Amino acid sequence: MSWNRSLLSLSMFCCLCVLIFSCSPPQIGESDQCKECTEKELQCLNTGGSVQCVACLNDTHCQTATYPDRRCNEDHKCVCGSDKDCKEGFYCTGGIACVECRDDKDCAALGKTFCIDTFCQNCKPGNTLPCTIESTEFCSPGQKECGPNGLWKACEPVEKKTCSEEEFCRDGVCLCNEGLERCGDVCVNLQNNIKYCGSCSNACGDKELCAGGRCVKECPPDTPERCGDACVNLDRDSFHCGKCGVRCTNGKRCRGGACQCPTGQLLCDGQCVFPQTDARHCGACGNACKQGSVCANGACLLSCPKSTPETCYGSCVDLQTDDAHCGACGKVCPVGQLCKAGDCVCPDGQQLCGKQCVDINIHPGHCGQCEKRCVNGQRCAAGTCLTNCPSATPDACYGGCVDFQTNPSHCGACGKACRRDQQCVQGKCICNTGEQECGGVCAILEENRLHCGACNNKCATNESCHQGKCVATCPKTAPDLCFGSCVDLNQSTRHCGACRNACATGQLCNKGKCECPNTTTLCQGQCVDTSSARLHCGACGTSCSEAEGCVQGVCIQQGCPQGKTECAKKCVDVQSDALHCGECGKACASGESCQSGACK
Repeated sequence: MSWNRSLLSLSMFCCLCVLIFSCSPPQIGESDQCKECTEKELQCLNTGGSVQCVACLNDTHCQTATYPDRRCNEDHKCVCGSDKDCKEGFYCTGGIACVECRDDKDCAALGKTFCIDTFCQNCKPGNTLPCTIESTEFCSPGQKECGPNGLWKACEPVEKKTCSEEEFCRDGVCLCNEGLERCGDVCVNLQNNIKYCGSCSNACGDKELCAGGRCVKECPPDTPERCGDACVNLDRDSFHCGKCGVRCTNGKRCRGGACQCPTGQLLCDGQCVFPQTDARHCGACGNACKQGSVCANGACLLSCPKSTPETCYGSCVDLQTDDAHCGACGKVCPVGQLCKAGDCVCPDGQQLCGKQCVDINIHPGHCGQCEKRCVNGQRCAAGTCLTNCPSATPDACYGGCVDFQTNPSHCGACGKACRRDQQCVQGKCICNTGEQECGGVCAILEENRLHCGACNNKCATNESCHQGKCVATCPKTAPDLCFGSCVDLNQSTRHCGACRNACATGQLCNKGKCECPNTTTLCQGQCVDTSSARLHCGACGTSCSEAEGCVQGVCIQQGCPQGKTECAKKCVDVQSDALHCGECGKACASGESCQSGACK
């Protein structure tokens, strides 16, 4: 027993020694190992005899004036306790860490949309988005997919579809070329296609021809040439220009039997373009704007100016006046029409009959009004069907009576058409007063920034044109910018009150409003003195006869000039007038003309 007690005492002593020298943890900071702790791990932790350096043992070890709410987690690491502990733009989530986002709304400040796994991304992996493909081979809606990194992949075509020769591609859709309309799957010319004459459902019968959208037995005077089963006018038909089968392409139109670029356009890389707005040929052929910039008035800018505020395919345009973007991007006005107030309309002096703009004063198929046709060889003169052309419009042309000296559609000869910006004077196409011919366009050198002061004198990108000189800033006397020109909207007759709001002939611009001088009245777009104007004598529209004059607003008989005879209040030459041949009221029969006062 004594031996057993001695053995027990020895065992207890040994255990006490173990507890004292090895089982008991040392005091924190007293171990030599903790002397090696870094600046970030200042605390010494002993767990079961294992000593290690840690960042914290409690919350107070983590908190500073900069990080007031930080906590010490179970791993003895300092983590955020609130958003105050995160740098600007980051958020504390679940007491774990500062992250880029907790939900989608946190990503708005970064210009991104989705919060995925605490990171802001542009898209969710696997999602798709419509896009515009940059392909010259395929015409299809585009689609791009979100990759695993949250970034959109390249835009790819949804279907590998190509357009026909009769079509062009816009926004992934094949559209019919200018002058054609879609009938089912094909684009056709409704004006002269016997299978689709006038409409998709109208086919001409055997031995019939299609002329101006109408089935006929023989070609009428306004479209006298036969090309296959079509009746055409070789002077202005873009599908038979100059001769049968010659087609105008790449944006060209038929004028005077030759394919030419429309007014104001240049031929660049074989395509007609507007240098004022085309981002690939801005101001000149080959001058392409860099990505992110737009073309306005022939200059590459970062944003569109007020006068052309809308962006259409890299071009700055005015949807109220742009023929290629009339009322909406890509809405092109049909051939012969122009854009006014956002709508495609016929030019002044013409009327829309069916789908064509015609001059009802001279058109034999629409003489005086739509669908009123001259027959039995008669011609249309001043809206009336006559056997012979009167002296006022003596020249017969495509079934109408014109004056080659003044008619812009037949200037100097039948079918010789002036450009839209020209007028016909003495049988020649010339620019209006104050304008100069500059490479196929009538330019106002005082304000055209592509022809400032002289033809082809182009102002620099950030310059405008004022009084024929390029300026960096518009002066106080002309503070308003209209299409690259410095103007005063209060006084400019070409830009009165608003850009391109031109005053009528004779009007002045007073405080942004077009007004006629005090002694004149606005009649049919012109300022006239009603006390002396023969066509507006005493009031607008009150016309005196050719034998009368207007004196103090009253029509007074004055007689006809020498060589003319008064017939039905008109002064006529009875030697050549088919309605008054030899004497007043003696009309020649159909097919006859008046020669030396006799019907022959």
